[in-house]
Amino acid sequence: MEISALAGKPAPRNMLVDLALLEGEYYTRRPDVGDPNQLVSFGTSGHRGSSLRATFTEAHILAITQAVCDYRRSQRIDEMTKMSDEVAWELIRLAWSSVAALAMAPLQDLLDLGAEARMNLPGSVEGNWRWRCTEEMLSAPVLDPLRGLTKWSKRHS
Repeated sequence: MEISALAGKPAPRNMLVDLALLEGEYYTRRPDVGDPNQLVSFGTSGHRGSSLRATFTEAHILAITQAVCDYRRSQRIDEMTKMSDEVAWELIRLAWSSVAALAMAPLQDLLDLGAEARMNLPGSVEGNWRWRCTEEMLSAPVLDPLRGLTKWSKRHS
């Protein structure tokens, strides 16, 4: 693999993105279903799209998640058949029960944390990357669901 000429250097100004605008577009922009460039294609990676082009928005994520729920319900699969407040744990359960050799999830989701545990603040130069996991956060009761899921899915050694 070739190393980019930009490696280790500040990004050129023309490559910088207005993160506040990007975040705003993610939540407010709605894809045009008449534009094939804005449609979701299963089996593709979302990070190839951009909220600024309406190719990766909250509407896309919600539509994909709902489509997965609808499909699973049609196949009479019990887990993940509706959007809920526990959608992060539903997705974690699906990942752990998959045939994938490795299953990972963000610690913030495993600990069921909210916006206070965000790693960065879009559009902000300061205050990013400050959230830290404390030893107290990893107490036994908090990780019991993960322990049980890991044992149930035979992902323990």
